Amino acid sequence: TAIQRLKLAEIMKNNPDKAVQFALPATSSQWGEPLIVAYDVGYGTDKEAVTKQKNATPEFIEDGEELKILKRDGFLFDCVDICIEEGSRNCILGPSDVTSFLLRILAKKLAPVEGMVQHAAGLSVGYFDLEIVNTLVSTCGPNTTALGFLSQHYPSRTEEEIRAHLTGFGLSATVQGKTPICFLSGGETFRFVLAKIMMDNPSILFLEHPTASLDVESVQALSHGLGQWNGTLVMTSIDANFLRSLEDVKCFVIVPEEGKLRRIVSGEGLQGMDAYLKTLH
Repeated sequence: TAIQRLKLAEIMKNNPDKAVQFALPATSSQWGEPLIVAYDVGYGTDKEAVTKQKNATPEFIEDGEELKILKRDGFLFDCVDICIEEGSRNCILGPSDVTSFLLRILAKKLAPVEGMVQHAAGLSVGYFDLEIVNTLVSTCGPNTTALGFLSQHYPSRTEEEIRAHLTGFGLSATVQGKTPICFLSGGETFRFVLAKIMMDNPSILFLEHPTASLDVESVQALSHGLGQWNGTLVMTSIDANFLRSLEDVKCFVIVPEEGKLRRIVSGEGLQGMDAYLKTLH
């Protein structure tokens, strides 16, 4: 019910216990302008079909009083425009593989088939997804701990500084210095990887399904930590309670049939977001 949702949102605003906290270090960089601007971005995995359709004349259909541009064959999405303002919270909904490709393009980890993406000069980007987790864990030695890993990769930081940083992400002293990374739970691994990403002080953070391995208490803590952070957030998630708990989130949807990015406007509110999420279950 609406009352239950309001109560849950209020609970998730409370300060979490230090044992499960996410204390993201504040970013010191400020631009006073959009951090990312994308124009007419398109992408598809069927290279042959995409090549044939790349310069094709767009086709339109009438939808009531609207004219909509049809998605071209071979494209997962096309004609995507989006502006990521500094300090904003943004969530892109849609099929997981499609949203993942778009997030990677916006982060400049993947080149679009067409269109362009512009970053503010000197923009530092942090990116979390399952692939990064698997790569990081697989490259660690069987006895490498979180403390040992960060000490090796950030030699200018003292052990005390690294321990304090890991504590800020809810990792106990035992987990930090005695538990090998390969033996961490899913939630602990997420905390460690996010802590590692934040060691580089990114100004914008991309998160793919950040709550997938977290329990309810940890999701609440993550919500609180992201709410306190002064950086810019771009994410994809199907966790409705998590999205409701974040204030002033701009929600977008990639409509699969159209391949276009559409904003869930404030007039639709949470009902618009919830209505879409229900179609995924």
